[in-house]
Amino acid sequence: MTNAICLFSGPGGSTQGLKNAAIENVVGVEWDESAVNTARAAGHTVIHQDVRLLDPLLVVHEWCELFVPILLQASPPCQGLSMAGKGKGREDLDALFNAVNALSLVSGFVSSWDEAKASIPTLMDALTEDASDERSPLTFEVMRWIFEITPDFIMLEQVPAALPIWEAIADVLRSWGYSVWTGNVYAEQYGVPQTRKRAILMASCLQEVNAPVPTHSKYHNRTPTKLDEGVAKWVSMAEALGWGMTRRPYLTVAPGVGQGGPDSLSLGGSGARKAVYAEHDAGHWIAKPELPEAIVGAGLTGQGTPRDVDDPAPTMTAAGNAYWLMDKESYGTKKVTHMGDVRSSKGCVRPLDAPSPTITASMDNGNFQYVDREALIEEVTPRVNNQSGTEFDLAWPADRPAPVVAGRDIITMPGANANRFNGATKSRNDGIRVSVEEAGVLQSFPADYPWQGTKSKKHEQVGNAVPPLLQEVLTRQLVYGTGE
Repeated sequence: MTNAICLFSGPGGSTQGLKNAAIENVVGVEWDESAVNTARAAGHTVIHQDVRLLDPLLVVHEWCELFVPILLQASPPCQGLSMAGKGKGREDLDALFNAVNALSLVSGFVSSWDEAKASIPTLMDALTEDASDERSPLTFEVMRWIFEITPDFIMLEQVPAALPIWEAIADVLRSWGYSVWTGNVYAEQYGVPQTRKRAILMASCLQEVNAPVPTHSKYHNRTPTKLDEGVAKWVSMAEALGWGMTRRPYLTVAPGVGQGGPDSLSLGGSGARKAVYAEHDAGHWIAKPELPEAIVGAGLTGQGTPRDVDDPAPTMTAAGNAYWLMDKESYGTKKVTHMGDVRSSKGCVRPLDAPSPTITASMDNGNFQYVDREALIEEVTPRVNNQSGTEFDLAWPADRPAPVVAGRDIITMPGANANRFNGATKSRNDGIRVSVEEAGVLQSFPADYPWQGTKSKKHEQVGNAVPPLLQEVLTRQLVYGTGE
């Protein structure tokens, strides 16, 4: 068993991911009231407070079980550093970097741990006084919590601009005996239907930490037909939201990935589903022979309720690497992927009754007959916001994961935004409108996640959240040494 403390826990993305990774005792710390209300409505434990006003040791004593490893997860506010925002915090990168280096020097020369810890408030005060963005010093606040509680596992997440800070913190942690990995990860490589790039630090004082292993292919923007070998295909925006789908899998079985909730397709939380899929073999759940006749040829919702084959599929919230198509002739024997009936060695899929593809020099990663492109365009067209008047292929959600969910009700059209340097015509406001629930699904939240607050606050929470599926997979690899 492992305890977990999530700083800047927001609406519960990191908390949800940690729980999905079988870490049951998780407490979040968040100051935004709407985000706290959302997390609590989802059943998560949250301390509604500014992290700077809390005593880390008191939090540990009150919320963590004794003699159990502690994982500290933190996702400091990134708006100041983010390229999507005004970016004032990027002016503070040097100051943050210098503060961490100063802490490293103090730690190396003082005679006691307490003396090193005593330097943190002074460094924080100086950083706060000079900060261009008032949120930037919160990134350094993480060091105080690490100093106070010396967690067994550490995971930090922020925008790519923060990577130099994570690398500086990594040097400090290594001097304290931690094994550390830092780098950028791409959310679509972990099943999230979104091309979200994040800077990650993972550390442990209990075991060696290695680079995380992707479960899905990266979306290669310049060569969209390219798929990484040995992993599942990335999940498209259309797949995740069910747009334009003509044939859909009836049940998603994703070992170790349990989103929970009635619209979740992945196996993990429901006793009813585990009664049907009770055996685990070679990384895949095997359908038991006594599957009731009433649900043969149908799917199950998150609570075990039968879903007829002819019914629309539930919303896809995350994709695993193996699925079982349930039909009366071959249920329990036919291994398929979220894309259809057959997957090649590179993850490309094609329904068994589709014509053979043209053999080309590159991997054809189209959706074949799985997505009706005309139906998709018909569904997308009323949602389009085209401020610039640029011509777009509105079937693009079938061909790629969504671009970054940026805390508003528009998923921007792919491609460079208009500016005086690149000659593009597309506006930042050219995009496809989505609901809060749909934006949440693109972040890999369950479709029924209980977002609270005004519409703008809900979208803000979605955009700021850690994708639960990304958090889950990285946590499994950090704590258990595996993504399974």
